[in-house]
Amino acid sequence: DVRTLRLPIVMEAQPNGQKQPPQQPVFMTHYVKLRPHLKEFLDSVRDTYELSVYTAGTRQYAEEITIILCRHLVGTKLDMLELEKLRYETFVAQQEYDENPDSNGGAEGGAEEEQPVKRKKVSFGVDEVKTYNTTSSADADAPVEKKTADVLKTKLDQLKTELAKGEEMEKEAQRLRRSVFGSRVVSRTDVGDLGRDVKSLRRIFPCGGTMAAVVDDREDVWANASDNSETTRKGEPPSNLLLVKPYHFPAFQGFADVNNSAGVDLSGGSKQSAGTEEKDIQLTWTGQILKDLHTLYYSEQNGSRQTVPQLLARMRKNVLKGTNLVLSGLVPINRDMSPDAPRPSIIRYAESLGAQLQRNVDVSVTHVVAARDGTDKAIAARKFPRTVLIKPSWLMECYWSMSRRRSLAHLITPIPSRTTSPVPAPPKPAAAAAEPAEESSDDEDDLAAAFEEELLND
Repeated sequence: DVRTLRLPIVMEAQPNGQKQPPQQPVFMTHYVKLRPHLKEFLDSVRDTYELSVYTAGTRQYAEEITIILCRHLVGTKLDMLELEKLRYETFVAQQEYDENPDSNGGAEGGAEEEQPVKRKKVSFGVDEVKTYNTTSSADADAPVEKKTADVLKTKLDQLKTELAKGEEMEKEAQRLRRSVFGSRVVSRTDVGDLGRDVKSLRRIFPCGGTMAAVVDDREDVWANASDNSETTRKGEPPSNLLLVKPYHFPAFQGFADVNNSAGVDLSGGSKQSAGTEEKDIQLTWTGQILKDLHTLYYSEQNGSRQTVPQLLARMRKNVLKGTNLVLSGLVPINRDMSPDAPRPSIIRYAESLGAQLQRNVDVSVTHVVAARDGTDKAIAARKFPRTVLIKPSWLMECYWSMSRRRSLAHLITPIPSRTTSPVPAPPKPAAAAAEPAEESSDDEDDLAAAFEEELLND
C-alpha cells in the first residue's frame, strides 16, 4: 500500500546570512509505503493507549503522515493528490456534459441553432476542383450525438458518486485524526533544539515516561539523550523502548529517503527481495506486546504498581530465562567492556532477555550465536549434542517480538564437505594401451580432506 504526499522543499540559508528573496514555494511529491498489518496494529492500540508522534521531521511532514495513517484506518485509497485529481475530472466531465447540444445542459426551446456548414475540398487534378456540402449527413450523425450524451451522463454520474464517497471518507479521516492523535504531535518545527540524532522522553513526558512505551526502529537516538532515567546506563536506550525491525520496501531501494536512515539490523535480513515484504509481521508482535503490557499494568494494585520501564524489563527477562549463550564473531575485540561503559547491542539484547552469557563452550551451553560458521566456538558447539549453533537473526527476533522464537529457521547448517571422488582421466591413445598405468600420488590431499570432514562431523 503506497501513498503519496507533497512537501515543500526547504531552501538552505545563504552563507552570508542574508535573507533570500520571497519565492514561489516548490513542492516535491513523496511516496510512503505503509508497513504490513499497520491497520490491525493501530486498531488494537488506539482504544487502550494515547498515541503520540515524535519526529525530527518538519511539522507539515508529521501532519501529513498522521492523516495518511487515518485514511488507512477508514479504508480510503484516495490521498490528497488523488482527491484533487478526482475533483478536476468531475469538473471537466460536468463541462463536457453541459456543452453537449443533446444534453439537458444544452440549448433548450426556441429555434434550433443553425449548424455550421462543413465543407471539404477534393481535388482530382490541377484544374478540376469540386466541393460538396456535408450538412446532409447531420441526420445520420444524430444517433451518435445522442449516444455520446448518454455516455457523458453515465461517466459524470460515476465520477460524482466516487467524489461524494471520497469527500465523505476524507472528512471521516480528518475527524479520526483529531480523535486519535489530537495535539500530541512533536516535530523539529515545534522544538527549536530538537536534534536529528537525539530524542528525549522528558521533552514530551516531564515525568520521564513512566507510563509511556516508545516504538521505534532506532535506539541510538534515544541512547544519546542525557536525561534518561537513573536506572538506565549512560549511553543505552531506556527500558520502555520497544525496538522494531527496520522495514525496507524493495521497490524503494536505491531512491533517496526523506527520513533519517533506519536502525541497524544485526540479523542480516534488512535487505528484502521483491515479493517478500508481506511476510513482515513486526507490527503483529508489537501489538501483542502492548496488549500484554496494558493487561499487566492494570492488573497490579495501585500501591505496588510498577512503572512501564520496570514492567517491560520484567517481561523481557522471562523470554530466554534458563538459556546459556556463547557469542561468536559478534563483539569487537577492542570494545570497551568496563562496568560503566555502554554494552554492545548484542550483549545487551541477550542479557535483557534473561540469558546467561559465557565465554567458552561447554556442556552447559544451550546456544552458540555465531556470525558465521567455521570459528573455534562454532566447531566446539558441534561436539555437544544439546548445544544449538544458531544465527544472530534468532536472537534479534526474540528481542523484537519479546517472545522465544523457534530456532529451526535460524540454524547454521554444516559446511558441505569437499567431494573426494576421482576425476575420470582422459582416454589414452591405442598405441599406449599396453603400457602399465602410473599410480596416483594424491594421498596427501585425501588425508587432508578426511581430516577436515572429521572436524566438521564431530
